[in-house]
Amino acid sequence: MPAVQGQPDLPGIWDFEVANVLAQEVGGLAPGHIINAGNNFSLVTSLTNDGFLGVVLVGATGTIQYRAERLEDNVVVALPSTAFTMPAGVNVTVTSAAFTSGPAPADLDVGTYMVTAIVSMNPPFNTAVAGFIQTVIRVI
Repeated sequence: MPAVQGQPDLPGIWDFEVANVLAQEVGGLAPGHIINAGNNFSLVTSLTNDGFLGVVLVGATGTIQYRAERLEDNVVVALPSTAFTMPAGVNVTVTSAAFTSGPAPADLDVGTYMVTAIVSMNPPFNTAVAGFIQTVIRVI
């Protein structure tokens, strides 16, 4: 189970969290945790923005930063970040640009990665709304 964190955390009033992050192979199967080496992939990040105050984020902008640590040897890769604008709705997804997998110089070489997605909002919400999630993705 991924580690899910977010703030504000005031159920019924305003509850923001990063619910999930999955890999989506370009032209491939449904999002999951396994990537076939050599295929391009995107990271699909699911956000929850619930409660009656959640509407204040509609139209706000933010960034998702991705950090992947290969568990076999602790090599850390900082993948390019993804900018987004918060749409209306409680459950929203943000899809990154395509990354590469496979032998170097690919973004992610073959291995098992602990991926951390860090969500930051731009002003004026940067001091009130934030979240992160960690999950495992395997490149085979």
